[in-house]
Amino acid sequence: MFKAQELRDQLKRELIGQDRAVDAVVRAVVVADLGICDPKRPLGTFLFLGPTGTGKSQIGRSLAKVLHGDESEVVAINCTEFKNPHDVAKLVGAPPGYVGHEQPPFLTPEKLEKRLTIIIFEELEKADRALYDLLLQILERGELKTGRGVDLNFNHCFIMMTSNVCAKEVDDITKNAGIGFGPPSQKFELLDRDAADEKIQTICISAVEDFFSPEFINRIDEIITFNRLKDDQLLAIRQVLARYAGKIGDGRRWNGHLRCVQEILDRERNQPALWCTPAKTRGSGISGISTRLPYRRKRPGSQSGGPRGSGEG
Repeated sequence: MFKAQELRDQLKRELIGQDRAVDAVVRAVVVADLGICDPKRPLGTFLFLGPTGTGKSQIGRSLAKVLHGDESEVVAINCTEFKNPHDVAKLVGAPPGYVGHEQPPFLTPEKLEKRLTIIIFEELEKADRALYDLLLQILERGELKTGRGVDLNFNHCFIMMTSNVCAKEVDDITKNAGIGFGPPSQKFELLDRDAADEKIQTICISAVEDFFSPEFINRIDEIITFNRLKDDQLLAIRQVLARYAGKIGDGRRWNGHLRCVQEILDRERNQPALWCTPAKTRGSGISGISTRLPYRRKRPGSQSGGPRGSGEG
């Protein structure tokens, strides 16, 4: 049985500055572990919003690391691959008589059989509405049929969806835009941290209500807006990166490279459109730490390798 405080502490070490999201996920895990959730629905369904680079996808991978010992133990679905209605066949397979029926679907019972399986739908707003129809069945009944008629059971899964649907609106107000109908001098940068985050949350929720249908929204357990990162949180992320680099580095090879991390974060932390996607996965943004630091290690038989990234958000 999971202890809530221990689970919370472990997640907060992995995900910096998003206590509200961590608390919501911990509640869902504890409830699921106690067996008091609805047996006909997924264990927990979340929609994560907010500025890019704040950890919306990473929280699912961090939870996988805590629960299963490896952050790659997630079923990650990039919704940019489902921009057309027929693309959903990649997920569940084409029905009989259609092209591709013989090809296995991405979702299979084997991928969902593990207890407390974590499924991440990344960049949900970029998918066609046909994918939302499938998600409605998953969120409501916790089940789905493949094109071959095989039952998929999501009743022991956590469904995490990330979205940048409010990215433009957030970007507009963080570029010194006026707030509401206030005087022109009332700028976003003059708001205190809590008021600014509350303003972003209001804008994100409004964008979700405009983009997604009410029946879809009403089937989501928690809609959470991720906060922007503060200076001390950026420094904490820098320390996490340094520890990670030390684990895979080879001594003096890292010394010169790590000296640039603080300079890079200092220069980029005031760009609210980027914030801090983990440096090991970004080729731009935080001034290309991924190109200036040798995070990718060569593996036998491959051109490049290394740890798996955290995706968008």
